Amino acid sequence: MTVNFYSYPLGQKYADGLERVELYVFGKDLEFVAKPPEQQRVPVTLITRTGRYRAGMRTYPRTGDVYICPDLVAERDDRKTSLAKVLKDLGVKPDGEVQITIDGATLTLL
Repeated sequence: MTVNFYSYPLGQKYADGLERVELYVFGKDLEFVAKPPEQQRVPVTLITRTGRYRAGMRTYPRTGDVYICPDLVAERDDRKTSLAKVLKDLGVKPDGEVQITIDGATLTLL
């Protein structure tokens, strides 16, 4: 299932100057995504053309929105990185939109 996400800037910057972001499922696509239990981070694998990352999905308690957390770990070298950096390397800006194919716990950014 391919789902639309938008990059939501959090108004906080990392030391390297990039703004922290989370990827939220578009409201119209929420019905196609399994909602993680509130206050639980569900592990997922995020695959992009720059690599594979261990990531997490959560549900925002007040609204029920589902999002990909801003912290990632690269599988190739076990190093922490940020969703903001990965998206920047892919040319996605804060407030940008992306399509992600979801297959169980594997998310592939198209």
